[in-house]
Amino acid sequence: MISNEVIQGVNVVNETLRTSEARDIISGIIDKQINFYKLQHFREWIGNHYTESYQLDEKINQLEEQKQNLMEMIEEATRAKKEVHINCLIELEIEYEPEFSLLKSA
Repeated sequence: MISNEVIQGVNVVNETLRTSEARDIISGIIDKQINFYKLQHFREWIGNHYTESYQLDEKINQLEEQKQNLMEMIEEATRAKKEVHINCLIELEIEYEPEFSLLKSA
């Protein structure tokens, strides 16, 4: 069994912003993640031109969909002349596997 322990949580963004600022922040965060997966795919492709990329492609597609949905929400706030509150929390977890004893019990 693997157990996870939250080591630290950091609230990167927690504020109310104008829609133009919110759009920039959301785009920046999601675009960085998309580029990370694209670079990971490229690295794998360099090692093996026939590598399957379905998992990475799916992650990229999901992020692009999420970005589109968020941009639509921000556009709706713009039309309503409202500000947007963004709360972006990063939690770092470390996975621990149980230690196995090689000693026999007596």
